Amino acid sequence: MVDLHSHILPCLDDGATSREEGIELISMLNRLGFTEICATPHHIEGGWMPQLSRIDSALDDLRTEIESRSLHVRLLRGAEYYLDVSLFDRLAAAEIIRLGESNMFLIEFPHTVNADLLCASLFRLAQECAAAQLTPLLAHPERYNGKDFVRWIAQLSQYGFLFQMDLLSLSHRSPRHVGKQAVQLLERQAYYGFGSDVHRPTPSLEAELEGALDQVERLGGRKSFGLSQLADPRSDLFTPASKDETSPWWEGAK
Repeated sequence: MVDLHSHILPCLDDGATSREEGIELISMLNRLGFTEICATPHHIEGGWMPQLSRIDSALDDLRTEIESRSLHVRLLRGAEYYLDVSLFDRLAAAEIIRLGESNMFLIEFPHTVNADLLCASLFRLAQECAAAQLTPLLAHPERYNGKDFVRWIAQLSQYGFLFQMDLLSLSHRSPRHVGKQAVQLLERQAYYGFGSDVHRPTPSLEAELEGALDQVERLGGRKSFGLSQLADPRSDLFTPASKDETSPWWEGAK
């Protein structure tokens, strides 16, 4: 399986604080069945903005340690971009860090902004991504709240967005509405893939992730998006989905 979202690189954001913590997280994910892990440190204007050279250096260091321990896991370069001015600057400068060798990049939105207020920025983002041959992969959409949640997600899908579920959204640590919305999107097979979004090792973390994977299995989601290898998901970037398609996932969205 592929973990699309993790904070395993030491000292680059609020994730792992040492090589030992990074390796502990990687070993745990490998035990759970992940063989490819995207390392996605935060990129936030005025906060964490690790340079590509620091990301690559941290990846190389962990890869060396993985090899010495004979772990069967591959680390992929990535980043988690926040929707702010710096993101548009990086798009314009062709400096977006993609997930591995794919055309996707991971993005998150402000949780406190009304969804309707994001529409203009998101439409502009979709257009600029299309021009750059990039696909935006929205991290943990189930966290966003709103009266017309599913319809809003459906609109983003038509803009060209793909969606990544956080496994821990199905754990007891997440608010009830987050888990409910994750199940809604799982049942509609709306997710492209999932991520652990691990930051720091905790005593209960492995059991929580294992429980979340079991829930995904029961809902039939792991068969549909338990990716075995990261790959470009589609080539029809920014092509609005046709209502003539057979049973699009948003059909009957409420």
